[in-house]
Amino acid sequence: MTSDLASMRQSVQRANVEHYRKILRTYLTDEERSFVERRIAEEEAAFQKAAAVSATIGLSVGVP
Repeated sequence: MTSDLASMRQSVQRANVEHYRKILRTYLTDEERSFVERRIAEEEAAFQKAAAVSATIGLSVGVP
């Protein structure tokens, strides 16, 4: 994965998390809230993974 692609993916994941957080500020059933909270956790985990891959790519090509 190129660093540009990783950066774009991180940006999309950040936007998704913000979107889900806005949804949490609305009225939701317990089941809906649970689903949205799970999606936030999944997006944050994917963001962390993409950040780690991006850092690894940077290290492998000698980018500080």
